[in-house]
Order: sequence, then C-alpha cells, then structure tokens
Amino acid sequence: MKLAPDINPSSLILQPAETDGKTPYLNSKVETYKEFATSTMADIYGFDKLENAEHFSVNSLQTIILKSKGNGHFETQELENYAQIGPTLSLETYDVNNDGYMDIVGVGNVFDSEVETIRYDASKGYTLLGDKNGNYQFSIDYSYFNNGEAKTIKKT
Repeated sequence: MKLAPDINPSSLILQPAETDGKTPYLNSKVETYKEFATSTMADIYGFDKLENAEHFSVNSLQTIILKSKGNGHFETQELENYAQIGPTLSLETYDVNNDGYMDIVGVGNVFDSEVETIRYDASKGYTLLGDKNGNYQFSIDYSYFNNGEAKTIKKT
C-alpha cells in the first residue's frame, strides 16, 4: 500500500470494523497500526489472562482422510501436497474416472475473508484418483480446475 507523502503510517487509527466485533476492547487498548504491530500478546491481553486462558495445541494442519478400521479406530492418511495449498472446505468422493475405485474432488477458496485475514485463493480445486490399495494420486487433468470462490461442492 502506497500512502500519500503527507500521511504518517504510525498515526493510522484502527477502526472498530477492523476488529470484526470479536475483540471489542482492542480499539480502546491499541490505537494505531504501529502500536498493534509492535505489541506482544501479553501487551494486548495481559499476562494473567493469557496464563489463565484455556490452551489448545495442534499437531498437524494438513488435510487428511480418516479411514474407519471399526470399533472406533481410524487410520490417518495425509492427502497429496496439492490438497495442502489451501483449506479444504468441502469434498466429494466418487469414481471420477470409472476405474472402480473411489476418488476425491476437493475445493476451498474463500474470497470474502475478514479485513485482518488474507483471502484464501491459492487452491484451484483438486482431484485425487484412488487406487486398489486405497491410496490417492493427484490428477493433472485440468478439466477439474476452479479459479473462483468455492466453499462447497456437491455431486449431482
């Protein structure tokens, strides 16, 4: 973003709409973008609140499939790298290439993201072709290419 020469970036004020109502106290706590950018989590929320907050941890952010082994047990299989480019918001399974094995078609582009969040537009959709061993291979068939917003997919 290029600013007019007479605008001081450190004086730009955070607007209430930019916090999206999720942290309404943020505007009274942090007044400028510069202050926000140079603040730590403890500066903004307070050390005690962070220390006493419920903490979650994530072991993986990869898109996976879970294969039921019965009795509540599942096998985890990571999808091909191409499925990791963006979030998978929806997928369908069916035999795309009529070889008798289930395939996966996935989508996940979000254009209407929040002000403070980037647009998720890297994914062009993907097709993973299944084989007799239950493995999946990325298909380079571009007839499944999607360059638009895609939050859901439905087989018709």
